[in-house]
Amino acid sequence: LEYFSPEEGVWKPIGTELPYVPGQTDYVFKQINVIPNQAYTFRVAAITKDNEEVWSSAFILYTFPVVETRSASSVTGTSAVLNGLFPSSNGTLELKRLGFMYSLDPNMAASPTPISLDPAIDRAENQDYAFAANVEALSPNVPYYFQVFAENTKGTVFGDILSFTTPIITPKVYTKDPSGIDITSAKLNGTLEA
Repeated sequence: LEYFSPEEGVWKPIGTELPYVPGQTDYVFKQINVIPNQAYTFRVAAITKDNEEVWSSAFILYTFPVVETRSASSVTGTSAVLNGLFPSSNGTLELKRLGFMYSLDPNMAASPTPISLDPAIDRAENQDYAFAANVEALSPNVPYYFQVFAENTKGTVFGDILSFTTPIITPKVYTKDPSGIDITSAKLNGTLEA
């Protein structure tokens, strides 16, 4: 088994040769550590009884990206900022989708609302990429659940489900000067801000 190293531009062997077993069609090669969000190209060789190498077609293994859901910030009675992280440990595959899902359901199963972001990530070398999305028109004093998602060629992955609760919006009451004052009555005035 060999993989293609794009950094070096060469095929590199993985593990050792496995002996031929008559009737056996599946062989397990050494497991290798892979980087998330990366494409790996492999090929397999068999040696014939005449000591001739016969190579398979190359095949590509894609790995899932890794994303982290971070705590919500700037939570008000009607809005919040959802936060996520694309760690620097990810490889260089382009993402197809990146964003958040949020819901009133703690399991995120009941019609979560998606928020899609630009999947083009500005990744400085060995730097984590933090991203965020504003959510508005929320209801006060309600728990909300959210998680980050990312999709590449391999598929879609989701971060942990986190939650936040919007606070109660306390109305503001202001007393104003009375009006229409006469000997037997007066109009008392005030304003209410909800």
